[in-house]
Amino acid sequence: LKFYYLSILWMIPQFFFISCAEITLSVTAIEFAYTQAPKRMKSAMSAAWFFTVALGNILVALVALIDMERVTLELLIFAAIIFMIS
Repeated sequence: LKFYYLSILWMIPQFFFISCAEITLSVTAIEFAYTQAPKRMKSAMSAAWFFTVALGNILVALVALIDMERVTLELLIFAAIIFMIS
C-alpha cells in the first residue's frame, strides 16, 4: 500500500464551515424556542435544545469509538442515523 499524507491545514476550512453552521443553527433554534415558548417554559425549552445537542455529541462519540477500517462505513452509519431520525 502506498500512503499519501495531507497537511493539517486542510482541516481549517472544514472547521470554519462547521463552526459557522453550528453557530447559525444554535442561535436560531434557541431564539425561536425562547420567543415562542410561554414564560414558564422558556428555560425548559432552552434545556431541551441543549439536551438534544448533547445526545447528538454522544452519538457521534460512540460511532467514532467503533474501530472501522474504512471511513466510508462510518459516513454511511451517520447517513443511516440521519435517515432514521428524519
